[in-house]
Amino acid sequence: MSDSCLTATRPRGDPAAAVAGWQRPAAGLAAPLAGAAGALSAACLAGVLDQLDTGVMVADARGQLLLMNEAARRELAEGGVLRLGEGSAIEVCGGDGLLPLRRAVGNAALGDRRQLLPLRSGTRLLMVAVQPLRGPALGQPCAVLLLGRRQLCPDLVVEMLGRLHDLTPAERRVLVGLLAGQRVTGLARAHGVAVSTVRTQVAALRAKFGVARIDDLTRLVAEMPPMAGALRCARPLASDAGLHG
Repeated sequence: MSDSCLTATRPRGDPAAAVAGWQRPAAGLAAPLAGAAGALSAACLAGVLDQLDTGVMVADARGQLLLMNEAARRELAEGGVLRLGEGSAIEVCGGDGLLPLRRAVGNAALGDRRQLLPLRSGTRLLMVAVQPLRGPALGQPCAVLLLGRRQLCPDLVVEMLGRLHDLTPAERRVLVGLLAGQRVTGLARAHGVAVSTVRTQVAALRAKFGVARIDDLTRLVAEMPPMAGALRCARPLASDAGLHG
């Protein structure tokens, strides 16, 4: 995809009228801000997408992949549900679900329809939201595929939460286990400690996060921003030969 396909464009008309309630920038700042928005390149926007731990893919109406971020690239390499076929066509491993996926992408790109699609390959499941993508700069009807996450909270977020709430190493391990769906008895067995010890650590977690229940702690973590562990440079599709079936 060329830079022109992804370059941000300035809103038409008066910016203050286009977005109600926004304050007009100072006269000396208006021109630089507008120029910076217009100069955003495809590489820059791809870098922004790479900071999300949610997989993002852009496809044309036929299901041919045009763009993906690093999280989507990892899903293709490790998830076992999606793959790239001939001509960078997005396919489902094993073939099951390919027709619904192609139909959902076509309906989104051409019919402005949105769909939540469960895709399976053997015992593996991936939830995919397929939505229309509009804009004169795209040059063709497109759909965006938002891929479900494989874990509730990535390691980076757990590390940041640990620093923010001054968690001990043992409390961090318990937090990771709780977010993975483990029970107190299972955590005690896995860590080689008494159940009462884990319960004390869970109580400390609730106190430090200011929540009353474990479910509240899980909800709080689920509402965290989708931060990826590292920013990686986007690579052209031609370099992803290893992802093709």
